[in-house]
Amino acid sequence: MPRIPEEAKSPFMIELIGIIENQSVTIQQQAEIIQLLRDEIARLKGQKPKPNIQPSKLEKDPAKKETPSSGKRPGSSKREKTPHLVIHEEIRIRPESVPEGSILKDIQP
Repeated sequence: MPRIPEEAKSPFMIELIGIIENQSVTIQQQAEIIQLLRDEIARLKGQKPKPNIQPSKLEKDPAKKETPSSGKRPGSSKREKTPHLVIHEEIRIRPESVPEGSILKDIQP
């Protein structure tokens, strides 16, 4: 917190600084208090408060946890085939229709 000169401090400001410095509530506790206050406001407005949804307690399938000892995923042994292909012949095909105003690049008549 930045230092504030004594002459710039008002009585209200001194009181606020004291509250901030003496505050022993953690951020988690503040979040819980804020949620409780929001729920109370919602109840007073006739709305439903935020539901308290607990995380799932279902047991995980122990068979799925076991992974093969090789450490490789299926399909990871695939290789690129393009560099090994041999090109025997190149054939250029001219387009059947060319839109007006277009330029054919890399094709010589």
